[in-house]
Amino acid sequence: MSDFEKQMLRNQKAFTLEMLKYMKQHGKRLQKIEQYNLQLVAIFDQAAGCIKDV
Repeated sequence: MSDFEKQMLRNQKAFTLEMLKYMKQHGKRLQKIEQYNLQLVAIFDQAAGCIKDV
């Protein structure tokens, strides 16, 4: 494995660890955002169904 490939793997590992740390710190907020987005999807689906029915 070349030095470049090793460096890429180290960078990827560091990025992944930072992402996990962020998700742990902001887990509750991310869950709320996810729930909000799922509610929006449900509303859009419902609206699309109403448009088809008319």
